[in-house]
Amino acid sequence: MKNEAPPSPSNENASPGVRGSGAADSGPELVTAIAAAAEERNATDIVVIHMADDSSIADHFVICTARSTIQVRAICDHAEDEATRVGREPISREGLEFAHWALVDYGDVVLHVFLEDTRAVYDLERLWHRAPRRDWNPMAASNQQPSTGQRSTGA
Repeated sequence: MKNEAPPSPSNENASPGVRGSGAADSGPELVTAIAAAAEERNATDIVVIHMADDSSIADHFVICTARSTIQVRAICDHAEDEATRVGREPISREGLEFAHWALVDYGDVVLHVFLEDTRAVYDLERLWHRAPRRDWNPMAASNQQPSTGQRSTGA
């Protein structure tokens, strides 16, 4: 196995510094839709980084891991479908040819889907370590009450 990293996705189709796509204040709803879509396609280690105060690149990164290139593509496709449901279209989709690291850029929110080894090489969480970060918690995102921890006896 080679030790060289696969090429990082270029973002040549997107305009530099462009945030949003005309949908005012849809960032939190879009983050939720994208992270939930990744979870629905069995992504692991889903993390949301709030970057609005630290970067002009985007307000949020949603980062997750896939086990195969097929899963990378499936996560990106499903996230795009779910984003469309909340009225958002991507500015750019990059890295899907090799699918070691793919991203879907919505301007204010960027989805990064990595194969595990590639995620370790680029380590975006370390790069943006000063930005607030949270692990994806679908219970919190859907405003459901957490479980009380009591189990049903099934009697």
